[in-house]
Amino acid sequence: MSQLPDPASEEISVVLVGSLNPAIFHPEWFVRQGLLSLGEADRAETVVISPQVADVRFPDFGLQVLPGRLSVRTSDVSKAPRIHDLIIGILTKLSHTPVSAAGLNQSLHIATEGEENWHKIGDALAPKGLIWGKLYERPGLLNISIQSPRKGSFPGTTNITVQPSALITPGVMVTSNIEFRTADQVGSAPKVVEFVQNEWSTAIKEATQVAELIFSEILWQQTT
Repeated sequence: MSQLPDPASEEISVVLVGSLNPAIFHPEWFVRQGLLSLGEADRAETVVISPQVADVRFPDFGLQVLPGRLSVRTSDVSKAPRIHDLIIGILTKLSHTPVSAAGLNQSLHIATEGEENWHKIGDALAPKGLIWGKLYERPGLLNISIQSPRKGSFPGTTNITVQPSALITPGVMVTSNIEFRTADQVGSAPKVVEFVQNEWSTAIKEATQVAELIFSEILWQQTT
């Protein structure tokens, strides 16, 4: 089996849904809580801090907080452990904050090394002959989303989306979302900490796993 081409772009992100106070998420707050160094805080670009939104760009990641949603993301995958530790730190410091859902996400943009391969992937994931080719001229895949239930200690869903890349042509974008919903918002932060700690290593590679299977089953298998 051939090796998956290096992604042209990759992003790791974490999203928390709950009751949040954007105004507290100033770079200085992270320093006081021991979550960031003074140097990291000094280099942060504060876009806005208000009761309605906090939008801060730190050297290694971006943070956005709304009253009902917090997201941390990085396009430097070597900083993924930093994101992990930061989320754990936030949830630990704000252990009484109600959190109703959490998502661990990975997205990849991968070149298909030719338009023919690009179309092979679209045709395999969304066959045109049965319906679309009988109705429309040159139908093409815009996006396809798959959802699978997850059981166990952290029930929720695995959500996968595949679509043409907006960054590289021809190329595909594969996005994964490992979602966990808490049964009760009150006292839920410690349970979300457990979810992040247990599912992190798998979740931040989920889109890669999907992309590897897409390329191996659709492209490489046909060329051997």
